[in-house]
Amino acid sequence: MSTTPVTTLTITPVSGTKGATLVGEVAVGEAVLVTLAGLGLQVASGLVLAITGCGGTALAKAEEWVAVGADAGGTLWLNWTALDTAMAGVGRNGKQFTLSVWNLLAQGLIVSTTIRVLPNPYAAFTTDGESVAPWGTDLTTEHADIDALEADMLAHAHGGGDDGAQVDHADLANIGANSHATIDAALAAALATEAALADRASALEGRATAVETRTGALEGRATLAEGRLTVLEAALASLLAIEARVAALEAAAAPVNLGWTIGAGTTLRSVVGDNPTIGDLCKAVRTLAADLRAQGKI
Repeated sequence: MSTTPVTTLTITPVSGTKGATLVGEVAVGEAVLVTLAGLGLQVASGLVLAITGCGGTALAKAEEWVAVGADAGGTLWLNWTALDTAMAGVGRNGKQFTLSVWNLLAQGLIVSTTIRVLPNPYAAFTTDGESVAPWGTDLTTEHADIDALEADMLAHAHGGGDDGAQVDHADLANIGANSHATIDAALAAALATEAALADRASALEGRATAVETRTGALEGRATLAEGRLTVLEAALASLLAIEARVAALEAAAAPVNLGWTIGAGTTLRSVVGDNPTIGDLCKAVRTLAADLRAQGKI
């Protein structure tokens, strides 16, 4: 049979109800071009149109839709074996079935009404129509898989495994003139230099600490020297005072003209000749002692 739909069906949901108005007649075995009026915005959420029989048995289903302005457009294949079986022996007036439209993402029923399917003299209905979404109407697992895939895409780092194969350094853009190995070697050299500088810095810090210790010791010694200098200055001042006293004593003990000489005469303060007698010498000594006592020397 031709894959070009020759039959059209427009389904317009009735606001505030689950009902709908249907414009068009369909027959078993046809490819029906269906318009879901006003449902264009819900295409992204996933729409399903199904014709079901007694007990909810699926007789035909359309799950692939595109937005056509404000409407949704798709093709309903009525060549399912189950529908052909359900139409066996039906007269030319056809048979009523349930027609439903629902939103997959919201799991919301949009339309629940009836549709008349007419018989078709073409009887080569031997294969079921292919469902675009063989998983049915419960997409919980599929949405979880999509969310996981989206997370993988957002975290796409080419690290191997689920987030993509690893990318060779040479295949990257703007990699410059250095290879990955050269960059690694430069980094290793820089780290080694940094470690050496850190060791030298540590050694310098140790030396600085030693210098500070020595400086402290020198400052202690300087303080001690200052103390000793103060003591020495005090001692010097005492020595100078003693020296002054000694000078004063020396000045006080300087020879004094007693007013007498050894020479001619017979007085006590004079001795005649170069060889005085013992008597004259004794007189002279007594006179000298008297004079010293009179002047407060002895």
